[in-house]
Amino acid sequence: MNPAALLLASLLLLIASAPARAELEAALASHPDSAALRALWLDGQRLERDHLPAAAERWEWLVQALPGEAEPHWRLARAEWRRGERLPLDRKAARLDRFRRAQDLAARGLALDPGCAECMFWLAAALGRINTTEGVFDSARQVPVIADLLDRAIALQPTYRDSADNTTLGNLYHFAAAFYRLVPDWPWLSWVLGVRGDKERSVQYSRRAVAISPTRLDYQVELGAGLLCLGTEEQRAELVGEGLAVLRHSRTLVPFPEVRLDRSYARILIERPERACSYARDGWIEIDEKDTRADARG
Repeated sequence: MNPAALLLASLLLLIASAPARAELEAALASHPDSAALRALWLDGQRLERDHLPAAAERWEWLVQALPGEAEPHWRLARAEWRRGERLPLDRKAARLDRFRRAQDLAARGLALDPGCAECMFWLAAALGRINTTEGVFDSARQVPVIADLLDRAIALQPTYRDSADNTTLGNLYHFAAAFYRLVPDWPWLSWVLGVRGDKERSVQYSRRAVAISPTRLDYQVELGAGLLCLGTEEQRAELVGEGLAVLRHSRTLVPFPEVRLDRSYARILIERPERACSYARDGWIEIDEKDTRADARG
């Protein structure tokens, strides 16, 4: 193995999941432009936080160079999702374009590697954000799809992390918490769709996410929202008090670009705790039971 390929293989020990690692290392090391691919990979990682269009360009090239590998697909899906998340909320069509692109890429990655937890997560995240961007859970039939992706990915207990504040498992718990809080707990949903909301489960997942990354503003706001939602619905004053304390603490944390609005939502939730069950990071989701029942039965 030449020195460039050896360095690339060492890098991949840190970024690939164990089942896919050997195949990805082999594909990259055997590529005629392995040194160039290594440079692209490092560039993509370096640019992801502050230069997403340039990062997406690098991952696009890597998807083209390595069409049989899942990881470039989910990394590009993540970049597209984050680009959509950074757009203003009033640019709905542009946001949806990014989220649908992320959906397609993550689905392609999952088809390449059915055990790819990151592919499952970004596919679920894209489907979820498409629905919330449209203002409702537009298709109730997506609910079991998202639930299945989250449950399967969490069961894998993925170990990938960019940093202590950005891990696949923490993100899975965080998104699952919001999902099970927002999905209604109407009994008929489990009969028709096989899944329903679960506010206790939501809080449990949020606590796990915060335990992994306690300085994440969005994790803290979701935990606060979950506690307020459960506490107000079940008239449990201790949970409401804890939720308010968590939200006040969240406002001391430093946000990253995708969660720039979370401090404002924390303030609104503190003032209006009764709105917690409908809180989503891009607005407020009100779900009509009659319309959802009709859509689910389709």
